[in-house]
Amino acid sequence: MRSFSRMAVAALLVGIASGRAAAAPPPPAAAAREWLATTRSAPELQTFLDRTMATLAGSDPALRRAKVGVALLDVPKAGPPRLAHVGGDQPIYPASVVKFVYLMATYRWQEDGRLAIDPALDAQLEAMIRASSNQATQKVFARLTATTPGPELPPHEYRVYRERRQVVKRWLRDLGIDDLHCVNPTYDGGGDLAGRDRQFLRDHTVTGGLASDDGEYPNRQAMTAIGTAKLLGLLATDRVLTPEDSATVRRRMKRDPKQQPYLARRIAGGAAHIPGLEVYAKSGTWGPNYADAGIVRALDGHQFALVVFTEATPAYRGELIAQLTRRAAQYLFEPERQAGKALPRNWPMAPSVLDLKLAFDDFEIADVKSAGAGVTGAVRFTVRFADGQTLKVKWKRFPGKTLDGWNNSPRKELAAYVIQRWLFDEEDYVVPTPVPRCIPLDVYAAVDAKATPSVAATSCVLGLFAVWMNDVEVVDDLDEDIERRVEENPHFGRHLADMNLVTYLIDHRDGREGNFLISTDPNDPRIFAIDNGISFEGFPWNFFVPNWNEIRVPWLRADPIARLRALPMAEIDRLATLFDMDADAHGLFRLRRATAPLDPDRGVRIARDKVQLGLTAKEIRSLKDRVVGLLADVDAGKVHVR
Repeated sequence: MRSFSRMAVAALLVGIASGRAAAAPPPPAAAAREWLATTRSAPELQTFLDRTMATLAGSDPALRRAKVGVALLDVPKAGPPRLAHVGGDQPIYPASVVKFVYLMATYRWQEDGRLAIDPALDAQLEAMIRASSNQATQKVFARLTATTPGPELPPHEYRVYRERRQVVKRWLRDLGIDDLHCVNPTYDGGGDLAGRDRQFLRDHTVTGGLASDDGEYPNRQAMTAIGTAKLLGLLATDRVLTPEDSATVRRRMKRDPKQQPYLARRIAGGAAHIPGLEVYAKSGTWGPNYADAGIVRALDGHQFALVVFTEATPAYRGELIAQLTRRAAQYLFEPERQAGKALPRNWPMAPSVLDLKLAFDDFEIADVKSAGAGVTGAVRFTVRFADGQTLKVKWKRFPGKTLDGWNNSPRKELAAYVIQRWLFDEEDYVVPTPVPRCIPLDVYAAVDAKATPSVAATSCVLGLFAVWMNDVEVVDDLDEDIERRVEENPHFGRHLADMNLVTYLIDHRDGREGNFLISTDPNDPRIFAIDNGISFEGFPWNFFVPNWNEIRVPWLRADPIARLRALPMAEIDRLATLFDMDADAHGLFRLRRATAPLDPDRGVRIARDKVQLGLTAKEIRSLKDRVVGLLADVDAGKVHVR
């Protein structure tokens, strides 16, 4: 009885110290292992991820140079988790992402009675997660491992220290996750890595570590995207902590880019484009590493865990994480029901969905009609995809031999589309989605039975798809009395300003009325630039009409200008390669991960079994000059912003 009383008192004291009443027992590790064992590779999810990564890398040379580990774990409301990954089984240095692991471990330690989260530790946890403080992380880690910093230890003391440093890793292994080497705190580098910390980092007898480039530290932190996603899946489903503590940990990890604008390019930034989603995440940035790991939860309880690790020199700081999050959410959370609410009716599908569908899905040509006036031979297809969906698209065959021409320049159309991504959310896009595609000759026979391949020794016709917009008509008075119309209808002015910003940046010089469409909805007068071939210093241009290569509206919107101001010049350099297409064994060109420009002074590069398009070095220099000039005019008050 005395022994029982002592145990009861001890348990009560833990409850008092933590500021809470006795709670339900923590989930057994076996439950976590059993749930993780049900995880299945999902071919359709893998196809989505492969295609999305190829699409994003196609317009992002910096991403193509990076080592990337991605894992996407779908956690439905019912049924087993589904996994897809790209390089997700390769260990990589996680930077500050590891801090959420130590947050979870701290609450589990408390549940097991191994420590109490007193006010001091609570403050350290907050600083570790919200401010990503390395000093706070060192203190939390010391509590978890019962270790303290100090001078190097003699062998017998070091053996004890060495085992204690691996306590979190052993806990993770007990959960069924054996590819997270979480054995170190994070450091600032200003003298806080010394003594026994350095002694441990230099210990090559500890397995699972990631060696530093110089080999001095073989025992650095190492995490895989798959292992990280699995741990997040356990957190999302309350299988590693009690429901109460799981909710507390998620609350500490909750992210909102409205309150934290620096998260715009992270998971939270991508999810923010879809109403009703919540994000619980921890990002990491250190030297060559750029990472994020989090849970995205929909209103109906459907969740997924996404982990993205990148490592590159120079460091990658691009749009991958946000774009991948957004597309994963649209794919997994029924885009027509959730994302479609904010999408103008002019779009038959979300642009990010069209990017993938037009690029990769098999189809047949169900109908062919004229696309209307024009001199470039554009036609309108109705295509039927394997899933039964039909879509109207404009089709322009690439010009013969050169694959580029006056007023039919696929590479310039694609560049205009990429540039608007820098400036707008996709519901505000002004350039309809263009996607290069090489149609097999047997499929193209519905258009032209005598067609020949666009490139010798292949068996397909290269062209550019562009989505056919709904409920639009040709603008017949776009040039008339602009200031008065903008003043009378600021909503029209907003859309015209967005269109003008893009046409200015791309140096659009074909202002014919047929190149611009306006929505037939008078309450939402959106304007679309549908033909952007004569741009980027294209010559000859149309001398007979007013062109939109100058700022002609009385004001521009502040948000796109702020985004343009924050744009790194390296992002503009990425336009040097817009896409690669490689011929497969059947002679069909397929969209692939793009590579560095084969010849930066040429816009079209044709090599053996490869077609590569991009802007030339001269065109990129001119675009940079236009960006700098516009921002200077804004600062000088010559261009008004509101």
